Amino acid sequence: MKKKYFIGFFAVLLIFGLALPPLFIHFLKKELYKQAEENTIFNISLGEVSVELFPLSILLDDARITTNPADSSSSFPQLDVKFPAISLKQISLWSYLLDEQIQVGTLNLSPASVQVNFTADTSSLFDSLSCLLSLQTSNLSFDKKHPENIQLENHQLSITQLKTNTSDGFYSFTLEELKSEGKEQLQLEMSGLNMTPNYSKAEFAQRKKYQTEQAKLFIEKAIFTDFNLAKAIKEKYIDLSSIQFQGLNLELFRDKHYPRKPNQFKPLPQAILRNLPWKFAIGNTEFANSFLQYEELIKEAENPGSLFFESINANILNITNDSLVNPSGKFSMKAKADFMGEGKLDVAFNFDMFREDNQFDFSGSLSTMSLTSINPILENIALVHIESGKMEKMDFFITADESQSIGNLHFYYSDLKAKHLPPTSHANANIFKKVLFDLMESMLIPKENLAGKKFRKGKVNFQRDKEKSIVNYWWKSIFSGLKSTVGIKKPAQ
Repeated sequence: MKKKYFIGFFAVLLIFGLALPPLFIHFLKKELYKQAEENTIFNISLGEVSVELFPLSILLDDARITTNPADSSSSFPQLDVKFPAISLKQISLWSYLLDEQIQVGTLNLSPASVQVNFTADTSSLFDSLSCLLSLQTSNLSFDKKHPENIQLENHQLSITQLKTNTSDGFYSFTLEELKSEGKEQLQLEMSGLNMTPNYSKAEFAQRKKYQTEQAKLFIEKAIFTDFNLAKAIKEKYIDLSSIQFQGLNLELFRDKHYPRKPNQFKPLPQAILRNLPWKFAIGNTEFANSFLQYEELIKEAENPGSLFFESINANILNITNDSLVNPSGKFSMKAKADFMGEGKLDVAFNFDMFREDNQFDFSGSLSTMSLTSINPILENIALVHIESGKMEKMDFFITADESQSIGNLHFYYSDLKAKHLPPTSHANANIFKKVLFDLMESMLIPKENLAGKKFRKGKVNFQRDKEKSIVNYWWKSIFSGLKSTVGIKKPAQ
């Protein structure tokens, strides 16, 4: 009799054990579909759902998340994300039921296509964004009610083929890849960032209708080390031990045929960093093998004046806008570069983050070079042509603030021969201008200074144009000293 009860009890357990897993899987699938359907923010399609119980794992094929394009009242960007496969393994059911914690042993997202269209209400800098995204994590956990308190043991995130446009239509951005890995202290690596103007130099300025600096930027690689993810999410604090930029290429161009747009104030670097909406602290910032070019087209010239620095290697130490980290607010930058393909430039900057007048100083030296190599900038901006000459050395020390730069410049040269160029090639040139230049040339560039090979101390005194970039400020400050050294009295255009 007991044997019959035992067999019956075993049969019930067997039937229950065989029936429960399919019932639970059916319930879980139904619950997942229900939660997806009840979501009020997104349209969620889970595609095919597969469930394994031991350990609990979920596989989603052809899942998709979109916002409702018909809901024009929403300021949320229009999102469309297609997931070929999402794999969640080793899910803790007990943590979810008892502690309302989501705990996943491993999460894998195969490359998902992401499309984001920003609405006008978001006031976004960009109109759209597309990319491919893949992710692998281990021991992922977060609070169901507070998903921002995310924790993970390790992860590998990859964003590739990113494309976006600015909302005003003037620039396009592309990014080859952004990789992230680590736990609490992450390492980010960005490759192939390209910011490209969508119009030619002439059309860009024509569409802007005002003077502006068109920028073209390429970064071969940037590495961000020890990025504190939790601190960024919880405290909105960017904490990094170092940033390394490799192969940064920046080209700036300004067309001065157009009027200035009023009230286009450009703050100095300290003011920009000091007024950011978040705090940051970066131990070391490096630039390796980089390039900087500045061009300016004035009304009196057919071609733009151009100066460039190549093979730039620079280092910035302890930059932060947090007074608790660096109460003095002082930080420095040292840089070496090749100037105009010839001269070796060595320069040092000292900044004070918390000075209201944004005072800073910079000093440096430029080694031996042929002075004819700077004709591309002198001929088309100062209307001066150097026929011959050699610079033995140049030293400078300049203090600058929000409004003005002052300082000294020593310029050692030999065999210098130069002359002013009348604007004969410009359509608006007239006989009066041509005669004026011929009559004043001997006064503007003293012959005895050029022929006598004499050294004279240059005085830097330049009123900052607050509508132009910091690069323009640096260059025009040095150029004011060069003019006083050589004897050029005519101000740069």
